Amino acid sequence: MSQIQRFLIERITVELIELCMANHRLAFEQATSFVLASETHMKLIDPETGLYMDSSASVYHLLETEKRHGKMVQLEQ
Repeated sequence: MSQIQRFLIERITVELIELCMANHRLAFEQATSFVLASETHMKLIDPETGLYMDSSASVYHLLETEKRHGKMVQLEQ
């Protein structure tokens, strides 16, 4: 994994945690645990998926969808 990929993944991860804290009123520890345990984050840290190149808002939408459905789902456009 390149330094740029690692940087982008870390940046999005931090933003996901911040969004969870703000939107769901979670403590830092709860938000961090939720994000790091998610299937969305597992896909984010896999450079093969290219998810790290998406916007934080787009990845957060995936995380919210996973939360709603209890798993990652591919929603039809």
